[in-house]
Amino acid sequence: MSIAGLHFRGGWLSLSLVLLMLVLLISLGRWQWGRALEKEALSSDFEQGQDDVALTVESDTRVDAFYYRRVQVTGHYDALRQFLLDNRTRDGVAGYNVITPLVLADGKTALLVNRGWTPVGADRTQLPEIPVNTQLMRVSGTLAPVPRVFLLGDDGHNGHGWPRVVQSLDYTAMEQTTGYRFLRAQLWLSAPADDPLIREWSAYYGITPERHRAYAVQWFGLATTLLILYAAVTLRRSKPKGENQS
Repeated sequence: MSIAGLHFRGGWLSLSLVLLMLVLLISLGRWQWGRALEKEALSSDFEQGQDDVALTVESDTRVDAFYYRRVQVTGHYDALRQFLLDNRTRDGVAGYNVITPLVLADGKTALLVNRGWTPVGADRTQLPEIPVNTQLMRVSGTLAPVPRVFLLGDDGHNGHGWPRVVQSLDYTAMEQTTGYRFLRAQLWLSAPADDPLIREWSAYYGITPERHRAYAVQWFGLATTLLILYAAVTLRRSKPKGENQS
């Protein structure tokens, strides 16, 4: 087959495989680029929300309308039913995010307060002891959604004892184990507190937008390289008529 003076020497099978690989590589690149845009949008919402006036959250507040906004909430911590969100790393060190229910005025509704990060320590069987002030207080911070996590194994919510180590924040499971009705958000605590927890919040966890873009460029680069190599191997310039005649 000749196209624009070039003779195609590849077979249909090889062409189909290369086209399939190109679609896959370009799709991966587009996905990484899209994740970068999503995280940049989240960061923008987070930064903008910090400049707004702090809102007051109560038991009937529709919290999903105020994600990444600064808020203040009045209630008391339930020190007996705390959760340790596992697999939170900081500078390469494994740790937990300490999640404490803040019980609101009606005594039935609670808000999950992410009080900060603490390292696991040398022995996972020894859970960290984090002091909790159980008096009625007003706490402030930033409302954020609880990320959805797909787990194949045990998420820890069916365990025993407190604090309870969990792999995700599952509203339904936490309501069953605590008896509270949780508002559909978490509060990233920003008010100073007399505890050793580290609080450095970001609108996303894990890979940065810049890293996603770098991965996208790599996938697009691989697609371009594959196309160039395949063309170099399978395309040859057609010889003019009569060139082989003696």
